[in-house]
Amino acid sequence: KTNGFGQFESMIVASAIPRMEKLVFAVRKGGPNIAERQAAVRFQYNALRQLFLPFYRQIFLSLSLREHSFFTGSKEQRMKNQKTGGRVSSKIVGEEMSKNHADDLKQPHGTKHNLTCRANDSEMFWPLLCYELSIGIDQEEKLLQAFESIRGDSGMQQTRAKISVATTMVSNLRDGLLSHCNSIANHNEVGLLQILTPSQSIRFLEWFLRNKSRCARLLINKQLVQNSSGPVTNGDHHGAVVVGNESMPK
Repeated sequence: KTNGFGQFESMIVASAIPRMEKLVFAVRKGGPNIAERQAAVRFQYNALRQLFLPFYRQIFLSLSLREHSFFTGSKEQRMKNQKTGGRVSSKIVGEEMSKNHADDLKQPHGTKHNLTCRANDSEMFWPLLCYELSIGIDQEEKLLQAFESIRGDSGMQQTRAKISVATTMVSNLRDGLLSHCNSIANHNEVGLLQILTPSQSIRFLEWFLRNKSRCARLLINKQLVQNSSGPVTNGDHHGAVVVGNESMPK
């Protein structure tokens, strides 16, 4: 009898394991904190941010904060070294930098990395940018005039402040959504896998699937009542939550 009871118990445990594995998979891989939903939140954040501050406009506003010498220092230094007159574009300076770097790569003991610099490098950044974008001397002068006009605009500081506030709000919205998704996932983990037994969790999820739309309507009605500060018409139910004619399993 003991052996028969042990075999029967083993059969029960064996049949419950697949259901438990499915439950764990549904809670952890189908909740609000899965990788797909996190990617969706980040995608929506990037799309919203691009609407009012595209990256090219951010770079343009950042360059407008630089002094005039930041853009002209390299070509003025080249004119002094080569003692040439006339107009010199930053594109030519950047082209010479790239050629010198390419020649250095051909040397046996030359550097083997790409030619890069920081955005605050007054010697290399602007010439390399002009060379990379093929900005001619006339285009460069128009850009410098535009930067000078922006620096002289008295309302630009207020505009920058508004852009900064909007960017911070969107960033906080993204962080809040991700934090809320993580919190809900933790609640599901505790409630469905650590408090309820597997059979209780499965019965609850089946009940919720059957009454999902009714639960949503009940929540909306409760919020409307709370917002209007009126009397609770549905009554305050204690114990089992009644939705339509079906109560939640205990």
